[in-house]
Amino acid sequence: MRIYFLFLLSAIFSFNFLQAQLFIPLGNDAYDLFNRIEIKSGGTFLSSFHSSIKEFSFEDVLPLLEKATFGNSIDSLDANAFSELAFFYNLDKGKRKKPILKHFYSQNAALYSINAAGFKLSVNPVIYFAGAYEIGNKAGSHFDRALFINTRGATFQGIIDDKISFYTFLTDNQMRVPLQTSLFGESTFALPGESYFKKFKTNGVDFFHAEGYVAAPVTKHISMQFGTTKHFIGDGIRSLILSDFSKPKLTLRIITKVWKLEYQNLFYELTDSAFATTSGSYKKKYGATHHISINVTNKLNLGFFETVIFKREGNNFELNYLNPVIFYRAVEHSLGSPDNVLVGMDYKLNIKKRAQLYGQLVLDEFLMVALRTQFFSSRSNAEWGWWGNKYAIQMGAKFVDVFRTPSLDFQLEYNHIRPYTYAYTSPALNYTDFNQSMAHPLGANLKEIMADIKFKPSSRLLMQIRCFIAKSGLDTLSSISYGADLLKSTHQKPFSYGNYTAQGLNSILTFFECGLSYKLATQLYVDFTYSSRKRIANNINYLVSNNYLMLGIRLNSGKRNFMY
Repeated sequence: MRIYFLFLLSAIFSFNFLQAQLFIPLGNDAYDLFNRIEIKSGGTFLSSFHSSIKEFSFEDVLPLLEKATFGNSIDSLDANAFSELAFFYNLDKGKRKKPILKHFYSQNAALYSINAAGFKLSVNPVIYFAGAYEIGNKAGSHFDRALFINTRGATFQGIIDDKISFYTFLTDNQMRVPLQTSLFGESTFALPGESYFKKFKTNGVDFFHAEGYVAAPVTKHISMQFGTTKHFIGDGIRSLILSDFSKPKLTLRIITKVWKLEYQNLFYELTDSAFATTSGSYKKKYGATHHISINVTNKLNLGFFETVIFKREGNNFELNYLNPVIFYRAVEHSLGSPDNVLVGMDYKLNIKKRAQLYGQLVLDEFLMVALRTQFFSSRSNAEWGWWGNKYAIQMGAKFVDVFRTPSLDFQLEYNHIRPYTYAYTSPALNYTDFNQSMAHPLGANLKEIMADIKFKPSSRLLMQIRCFIAKSGLDTLSSISYGADLLKSTHQKPFSYGNYTAQGLNSILTFFECGLSYKLATQLYVDFTYSSRKRIANNINYLVSNNYLMLGIRLNSGKRNFMY
């Protein structure tokens, strides 16, 4: 066990805190590791560490690691995982005595690397091969078919002059996806997490995935990141503020850290719909988000955010929204514009080195008079259930080392989203990107309970069970919206009052997944997954179920998520 701590100390003290930042991609298991260490370190926040907005850099978590190491609150499994990660993101460390063919894997974590004065580069292949057999039922019709994932590509990351970092992730993909992804494509003409795609053979899809950014410190307390990437706000399984469900976005990100505060600005370009114009291009819209995070006490963190979605003629960006320290609602009113503004908050509370409570509140539209009627009067009131009471609530809890079993973690989460939340009078200003929700994958008009159990009995093996049950209301006519479909206008609502969560065609969706992941080498995993999904509704056309077993191998890639 001591050797792991020696590696950790070496990583901490060899890292140059003034150098450029390399951000850890979403989907990396490192985020679960960071959260475990944060909870086990006693819940005492460091002024420099704020985990609300992901992705964050490895430099951000090094002070947390240092505190946990010297506080003896990190075990050997976590120490081993963290030391491996440290050498992966510290590009001038981890040298091998005997490279392969003199040039390859001269560093433990890179196929090819350059470590010259003023320039560091790491190049790695990306591989994700998986096969599955799916059995299911769609609207009363039985089916069975083979599924596959065929991904090949490369990733490049580097640092120039110890100040400017860059990252690129490129893959070519062919897939035959599970039923839930096929159904999503039929209703939205989009593929979750991706942009343009084309058909491939029978029921398959073919697409190219690209992410990349450049980042640099501006001052000691301010840094910037620009590129096409994903972000996630919150500490839950889902995010009701900004999730990574939709495609990567072209984003300018400004990060300011002072005192106990972290203030972030996100300015991003969005795609209005998945349908190209006659010229072959896609219509654009834009978004701007600012989020402030403050460590109120040693154990309590609060965050507040505001987001605006807007569109202008000629695909122009509204320059007034570039002001990083102003309320967007005030700007919207001054412009006389019909832009879509959301506000809200998130919180996190660490408890006795064992647990963490977290949550989110999103307010889309509301009137205090209508809210009072909603909560303090009966449904017989003619003004109960106003459609414009649009809000979303998340409450969750995490527990580490459950039953004092090392590396056994449990997470429970509840999400409640009112009808028409995230939707707008003009579908062009809804909270979507390329017809994909930017928050919850299922849209709105739902109640959901989720659970996630992880157990890591050794440094190489991870066992995981994930499940959810969601009650929602579906639309049966394309001309009417009961509030779940974000792509419809709120003008399509059947009534203004009497609205309630899960109205419409009653639907119960259940999902269960268990999996094993075994690490063969650094960033190389073998995955075995069983997944079951079923929707029950009063209309046979909406009855669906599917089950599949999947075996896969991946290198330098996160695992595909079909939890929707």
